[in-house]
Formats: sequence, C-alpha cells, structure tokens
Amino acid sequence: MPGNEDSRYDCQHPLAALVHGRTSPCSLFVRQPKSCYSDFSKRGTGLSMANRRTHRRVGRISGAVYAAHRAKTQTVGQFITEGIGGAVGGDIGALLADWLEPATSSWHRGTAHSCAAGGVVLSLGEMLAGVETYCRQQAERKAQELRTLQMSPNPAQPNVFVPVPNSSLSRIWLMTCELFWRALAEFANGLAAGYISHLVLDAGNPRAIPLLTNGF
Repeated sequence: MPGNEDSRYDCQHPLAALVHGRTSPCSLFVRQPKSCYSDFSKRGTGLSMANRRTHRRVGRISGAVYAAHRAKTQTVGQFITEGIGGAVGGDIGALLADWLEPATSSWHRGTAHSCAAGGVVLSLGEMLAGVETYCRQQAERKAQELRTLQMSPNPAQPNVFVPVPNSSLSRIWLMTCELFWRALAEFANGLAAGYISHLVLDAGNPRAIPLLTNGF
C-alpha cells in the first residue's frame, strides 16, 4: 500500500487502515458509516439525508410551485415575475434552518428543525397573504405612475390624453420598481415554502426531526 493514502482511501479499504494503524481489527467487521450529507442520487435505495444542493433544489421548486398557485389569477407577465420571486424565496428559505443551526453533524437538529418550527411557519399564512396584497398594491401603484408618466392631457383638448416625451431613466425606474414589488409579493411565500421543504426532507430520513428541540 502506498504510504501517502488519505483517510478517504482508508475508509473505503478497512484493511489498508488496519495496516497503517488507523483503526482496530474490530473495524473490519463493522460497516463504515457514510456521509450524512450524501445526495439522493448517490443512494440506490432508501432515503438519505439531503445535502445543501438537494435542499436548495427542492426549495426552489417548492417556492415556485406555491407562488404559481398564489398567482394563478394574475396576468401572464405578473405570473412569471411572481413565480421567479417565489423560486428565489424558496431557495433562501431552504437554507434558513441550517443557517440558524449549522449542520456541523447529523445531530444538529434542534428547535429550528422541529415540528414546532414548521407549525409556526404554517401559522403565518394570513400574515404572508397580507404581505402579498401590500406588495401587489405597491406594484400596481408603480404601474399606474408609469401610465400617467407616459400620457398627459392635450392642452387644446383637456379630456384627451396624448403621449408625451419622458425621461427614459424615469420609465426604467418605475418599471423596475413594479417588477421588484411583483417579485416580492411571492418572495415571502416562497421563503415559507422553502423552509417547510427543508423540514420535510429532514423528516423523511431515519433521524427525522424533533417535536420541539433536541431530545424531545
């Protein structure tokens, strides 16, 4: 055996580890644990612990799908914008639990990973609906400002509105503000959906998630 093999080689070859004095004879008969952050695609059977990439992927999908459901009555452009906002929110929401409780080990799940935390997020539905409504109102206000900016009364005929030359920068600013508020309308819902998706993935593996905190 080469003398410079690293620990990964030894983990895959217990006999080599024994020769190099890095393990005991008993370990030859004990199955070596695999990484708790392996991706689903790396396991042939069973449900493994999701890694960061899997959490983000599922979070984006969850956020986008929930945002699409909430935006189903909007126009096509608004639907797409809000869907993107939901996907971004889901991406971030899927990481929040591990930001609050860093995944330093597979036993890191505490209150932020608990069923109680999921219940709190689900209970915010009415508040999130209020945020959604407020953001859409702001977006509509910016759209109205843009329409007003583009048209003005004809001096000769006050009841007739005609296009007027405006600053391109002003139009771009108002359009950007409208898109921002549209995306923000579902960002918060996507954030919640992403957080819940994280808990669902963690609950689906053998160590599951606690009811309230570690050990309970």
